[in-house]
Amino acid sequence: MSRRLLAALSLIALALLAVPRPGLAAQVLKAAEHQGFGRLVFNWSVPVRYQADLAAGQLIVQFDRPVEGDIEGPLAAVDDYIQGVRVSPDRRVLTFNLTGPFQAQAFTLGGAVVIDLIGPGGPAEAASPPAAPPPPVPDLDTAAPPPLGVREASHADYHRVVFDWPTPVEYAVREAPDRVEVSFNRPARLDAAALDRRLPPALKGVTASSGDGGLVVSLPRPAGAGVRHLTSGPKVVLDFLGPPELFEPPSGTRPTPLAAADPDNEPVVEPDQIPAPTPEPADQTTGAEDDAALAAEPVVEPDQVPPPAAEPVVEPEPEPVAASSPQPAAQAAPAPPPPPTPPAEGAADERQKVESLVRDLAAEAETPDTGPLTPSAADTPAASATAAEPAVRSRVVSLSFSWTKPTAAAVFRRGGYLWVLFDRYQEVDTNLLARLGAGVVRHVEQIPNAKATIVRLITEPGFNPSTRREGLLWIVDLMRQPLAPQVPIDVEPQPRSPVGPRLFLSVTEGGAPVTVRDPAVGDALTVVPVIPLGHGIAPQRVYPDLALPTTAQGVLVLPRRDDVAVESTRSGIALTAPGGLRFSPPVDRQQALADLGDPSSLETVFEIDAWQRGGPDKFQADEQALLGTVALQSADQKKFGRLELARFYFAHGLAAEALGVLGVIAADSPELINTPAFKALHGAASYMMGRYDDAIEDLSHPSLAGNDEAAFWRAAAQASFGEPGLQAPTLKRTGGVIGEYPRALKVPLAMLSAEAAIEAGDDLSALTFLDAADQGEPTARQQAGLTFLKGLLEEATGNFEAAIEAWNEVADGTDRLYRARALRRRAELQYRIEEIGLGGLIDQLEDLRFAWRGDSFEFSLMMRLGDLYQEAGDWGEALRVLKTAATYFKGYPGAEQATETMRQIFSHLFHDGAADDLEPVRAIALFEEFRELTPSGPKGDEMIRRLADRLVAVDLLPQAANLLARQVKYRLEGEEKARVGTRLAAVQLLDRKPNQALRTLITTRAAGRLDPEMESQRNHIMVRALADVEKHTEALLLLEDDTSDEAALLRADIYRETEQWEKMALSLKPLMPEPERGLALSTDQARRILDMATALTLAQDEHGSALLRRRYGAAMRDTPFFDAFDLITQTSEQGYTDWRKVRDKVQQAENFRTFVDDLKGRIKSAGLSGALARDTAAGG
Repeated sequence: MSRRLLAALSLIALALLAVPRPGLAAQVLKAAEHQGFGRLVFNWSVPVRYQADLAAGQLIVQFDRPVEGDIEGPLAAVDDYIQGVRVSPDRRVLTFNLTGPFQAQAFTLGGAVVIDLIGPGGPAEAASPPAAPPPPVPDLDTAAPPPLGVREASHADYHRVVFDWPTPVEYAVREAPDRVEVSFNRPARLDAAALDRRLPPALKGVTASSGDGGLVVSLPRPAGAGVRHLTSGPKVVLDFLGPPELFEPPSGTRPTPLAAADPDNEPVVEPDQIPAPTPEPADQTTGAEDDAALAAEPVVEPDQVPPPAAEPVVEPEPEPVAASSPQPAAQAAPAPPPPPTPPAEGAADERQKVESLVRDLAAEAETPDTGPLTPSAADTPAASATAAEPAVRSRVVSLSFSWTKPTAAAVFRRGGYLWVLFDRYQEVDTNLLARLGAGVVRHVEQIPNAKATIVRLITEPGFNPSTRREGLLWIVDLMRQPLAPQVPIDVEPQPRSPVGPRLFLSVTEGGAPVTVRDPAVGDALTVVPVIPLGHGIAPQRVYPDLALPTTAQGVLVLPRRDDVAVESTRSGIALTAPGGLRFSPPVDRQQALADLGDPSSLETVFEIDAWQRGGPDKFQADEQALLGTVALQSADQKKFGRLELARFYFAHGLAAEALGVLGVIAADSPELINTPAFKALHGAASYMMGRYDDAIEDLSHPSLAGNDEAAFWRAAAQASFGEPGLQAPTLKRTGGVIGEYPRALKVPLAMLSAEAAIEAGDDLSALTFLDAADQGEPTARQQAGLTFLKGLLEEATGNFEAAIEAWNEVADGTDRLYRARALRRRAELQYRIEEIGLGGLIDQLEDLRFAWRGDSFEFSLMMRLGDLYQEAGDWGEALRVLKTAATYFKGYPGAEQATETMRQIFSHLFHDGAADDLEPVRAIALFEEFRELTPSGPKGDEMIRRLADRLVAVDLLPQAANLLARQVKYRLEGEEKARVGTRLAAVQLLDRKPNQALRTLITTRAAGRLDPEMESQRNHIMVRALADVEKHTEALLLLEDDTSDEAALLRADIYRETEQWEKMALSLKPLMPEPERGLALSTDQARRILDMATALTLAQDEHGSALLRRRYGAAMRDTPFFDAFDLITQTSEQGYTDWRKVRDKVQQAENFRTFVDDLKGRIKSAGLSGALARDTAAGG
């Protein structure tokens, strides 16, 4: 019967917890007018985050979910206070137009948000029964200030203190290295001692003093803790920023619920916390009716909420009172709690009480205070481990701009400011934007403009915008990211347009251009906002007459001449100027006569000496001549002139310019793309730019098959990806092609070939290439590279001292690249010849992490460090450096290996058991840091099971609960969810959080029938949780028909707590072993016999005590409990028990082995998963 009852209770409670009531979805807003104030009530099915502000004669209310139902209709009841409302497109922001200067007070009641609009006179005093004459009013100068409520709570990376002022107050914060002082301009009475008791050890030592018309509160500042302060309505919030271990709650106290310290998410008001409402007109509900209504959580009506007080003050929460243990009779102990009424068989009213009780207790359950249960990529069954982003704690703030018509936007940075511009005007509430951007936005201002809305912001460094839209609502999200648009706008130069050379930006639905003077720089700029979401400029463009900087949204034009015109059309944006815009320097048209680009030249591969024309001394004149030629050529001949220009740039080492010209050829003359001349030149220029993939693709074109020069450049590109020794034969065979190259090309190619030869062990070829490179006057970089390569050659031939000497010379130089390479090779060699140990090698390579960034050197260095940290057993650092490599070099050859190595390390730690060698706190920290690597399916569940077992074994119960809670919420379904939920409830019970245990048992109830043994254990945990909240009668009701030993122990436990010794003895009777001659008692049997003797003695059952002594006295002699048993069961010489001494001698009742003690013992011997539900699945 108890299983059926439990199933019914669980289903009822789960439905009440999870299913929103239909009435709430149909109509959220209700309103009513009272004497002196108007009331708005927003009824929600679950608690909701909200913000209420008064600004410019408006009440602005913002919720984190849409407001359903009619909004304008209910406002007829408060037309003296509100005239009209504007609803945002997403129905989350309501802007009420007020009829006068009202004050607003907002608070929560259950799931309802209540906002009172109070007139100048305040709410009228309601009639009350006659009372005794009030005491004399003290003089205003000596009257005690009103009390000030203060709340506090620990969060994942900060500890929050909230000062609950009833109305806004001015304050100042003064920071010192060891203390933080908050000064308010209004006096108040603060109970510093009560606050001090609740704070963690690192924050104890609070002082508060009133004087000079204000309140000063001083708190300790832990070493290394940052400080942040902000306001939320009238509340003042002070955050101490630091790692979680800095703010552990004091042992033996209950931490304040997390939600209680969030000023925007007040805790659910319980019935016994609601003040009795002042009687209003006869149609109001009485206080008792309100309590009953709130217990059942109905829709809150405006008339059911007490009227606001003139000076409302939230009192601090009372300190929890420790439960008293039973005291000996000789002491003046309080009377024992009244015994529970024994459950009657089939008593429907008792079952009804249990149903209501379980529902309410589960609803009150706190969120585990070990951190938010946020899902990661691996927290869903289908998740797979991928390289995670860098472990940099970041946040996102969103700024909303509501419009009633389609509006174009522009978002960009300039002069240290972030600009947000719209092509329509409205007055912006800058204070609201500052609050929405708290922690990121430092300053907000609106620049006056008759036709546009222009907002400038100063943000924290590194935060850049991205835009999104919900209907007509524009939202600017600020987060740590580069400044870039989602869709770059195509910028097209049009040198032959009908109006002359111009720029055309292909974007539709551009807004009207807005010209504004920059207050910081002083110049004029033109902004074109656009409607298409995320369309902006990237990369920036710079021309002789104007510049187009990078934007996140829209177009910013910075003119360099006064007559630049900006025109926004339906098809795009046109930038023009009288006489046309200039795209390139003027050329000498008299020199642009030669007809370059004979078709026969297209088959030539590299004739670099000819392509250089007059050489470096005549570079400018040759360039101008080629540009002029291209300008004068006919349309069908320009491709040949451009090809000659690209060859000219390439021959002079200007690869970027060469690629730019080749790009124009590819766009205008696609028929040339697949010719050998084009492919070879494009591939070689791509190699010079470090675009090795493109180079290999071009130089592998069939048209270049058998071409030695193309083969050499292709091998050079492949060698640059790593392992150059594999390309050494090709480089050696074709290396003669570089003999006539100019130094700008020959030296780097010869050095690459020399390194490949050294790696391949071809010393003679290496010397030949080095000789080819070491000719003439080398640059500083070339000289450093040559010396580095000579060190490599010395190392390859076994001359280690000479190698180290060469690398020391490079390390003393100024070239950063070769200095980093030399220091790395020197460290590796010193480790190989045992001049330094593993730790020394790691230290030296770590010093090089930021010496040279962004290419194969950094990537290979991080991969090497990952291997070394694994070798040293420093798994955390190995994972971190590999995570950085996989993230920053995504798509790089070998990057997938970094991710795979991370998975292998994580599996080795948490599946194979290597994490067992780590300290438990470090193990859970490592698991949480790299939680995204947890594989889906049974293997990942097995990792979580092993780690949770270990955390519970060392009494890290909050961490184990958080781990299991995330697994239950995001990874499991059905019976497995119930199985792991049983473990979670047990951990919460051990952690003295019975409400959370009740909620877990309800929400993890499986749809089908569970294994009977698991169902029994879940029932027993629920019974113990009910008893822990002193609901003994209801707990006993759930044990009906349960004849198990655990049930007997639970009954005995409950009767012991209520000091019903006779019933305790009866409950222990089934646990007594059968007396027999030569009986050998186990430790548990002997303990239970001693518990029975204690119960009989305290029940003054002398006969039962004597009988127990006769039955088990001999057997108890061989146990550790005999002395206590002998003391408890012996009688005086007169034949009766001396009851005056028994209370002093019998302390055994306090040592009773409870159900929880028994559970702890099973966990200690078999682990958490082994002690519960008799797990049969390895991964269960």
